[in-house]
Amino acid sequence: MKVGPTADYPVQVLRQAWEEEPSVAHLYSEAFAVSLNYLVHVAFIPDVSALVPPWVAGTLSPLMATPQERLSPAQAQVFSALSASYVVTPNAALAGTDERVRWPADADDEIVVFYVTQAEYAGFVTELAELTGIVGDAYPDKRVSDLRRHQVVTFLERRVVGSDRLAGRHAILLGRAG
Repeated sequence: MKVGPTADYPVQVLRQAWEEEPSVAHLYSEAFAVSLNYLVHVAFIPDVSALVPPWVAGTLSPLMATPQERLSPAQAQVFSALSASYVVTPNAALAGTDERVRWPADADDEIVVFYVTQAEYAGFVTELAELTGIVGDAYPDKRVSDLRRHQVVTFLERRVVGSDRLAGRHAILLGRAG
């Protein structure tokens, strides 16, 4: 399969638990992995505001050194978020804002965290669960234009794809730059 730049990109939605070993899958309740054009990864994780922000080495380093089966659900959510380029998570104090996180500290790329309200996240979880049945295949045949009736998809277009924090290579893949 050849992936090329397109503004009408395929969307894939998976439960994060499906991506984990069965022994730790229970830690990822209400977390989802979304792929835009197969290569742009967005993690939706429940409220982890008891742990982050700040997204700093003192909090993150111990998570990376702890076996997954010994992590709490919130720690596991943060752990999984660190493998995505973009993260969406509820945070009452920061809803409507976003921030860049460099992890590890010497990494070339940044993770961008988009904060939403708990009510927004709850609505997204409902829609993401529905979308797993529509675009949960390895090679989904639905594109963003087919899914715009879902608020979570319009959120992704507006807040993530439309963000000035979208990485240049991702902007190209998602048809935002030439």
